[in-house]
Amino acid sequence: MSSGFCADVSVALPSAAESEEVAVFAGALAANYIRELVDRKEHDPGDDLISRLATDYVATGRLNRETAAITGAVMMQAPVTKPPRT
Repeated sequence: MSSGFCADVSVALPSAAESEEVAVFAGALAANYIRELVDRKEHDPGDDLISRLATDYVATGRLNRETAAITGAVMMQAPVTKPPRT
């Protein structure tokens, strides 16, 4: 059985009437996950974006945990694209 954030929050697609409620719930789950991840990464950073948020911004007081969690949750939703060839 899978474990981790994606396995924990996977749900059936909602109907149109349920979609706003599900979106709010999913956003809250993502923010909670990132909040916990920021806490872990502040004490055991790696070479990743959340570690940078935790060590460079949260630990120094430049960003509070709630803003870091929301920022991380928004970044999780961003599409990953290849840079254009030049």
